[in-house]
Amino acid sequence: MKTYHHHWYVLSTRSHFEKKIANELKLQNYDVFLPLSKENRKWSDRIKKIEVPLLRSYVFVKTHPSDYYHFTNILHVPGAVRFVSFEGKPAVVADSQIEVLQRLCETGYPIQEIEVSFLPGTPVEILHGPLKGIKGTVIHANKKNLLIIRLDIIDKNIQVTLPEGIVGIQG
Repeated sequence: MKTYHHHWYVLSTRSHFEKKIANELKLQNYDVFLPLSKENRKWSDRIKKIEVPLLRSYVFVKTHPSDYYHFTNILHVPGAVRFVSFEGKPAVVADSQIEVLQRLCETGYPIQEIEVSFLPGTPVEILHGPLKGIKGTVIHANKKNLLIIRLDIIDKNIQVTLPEGIVGIQG
């Protein structure tokens, strides 16, 4: 007989439902982790520090694999959308990764999620448009698709803002 261990799964939620879902699942005796960060919010008469989800629209749930596959009570919580999966397999988060997130949240240091499409040093190729086929190396990138690409052929750095999805990692 197989024995299954509990795993951390990623539950996708409706926007602004993260805290409600985490609280409801805790009431149902699930292990839940919702990483929070502190943000200053300004109202007309004051500034207040509030806790907001670090990873918007995600809650981590530690449960038995049968709960994942049978979608017991977890997906019936209002605002729960689905479990995150890749190629039909559930996204399982290692205990060590959850522990790192927990430690980061406990420090009190300001933390925030950032999106980085391409890391410096990534070899890229422009896939579409008039620049199709140009290859280079990412020197700098930001979330507004501003890339600084080093063009290997002429040994120069070029700054260019490209539409989303036009640049791919060289294969």
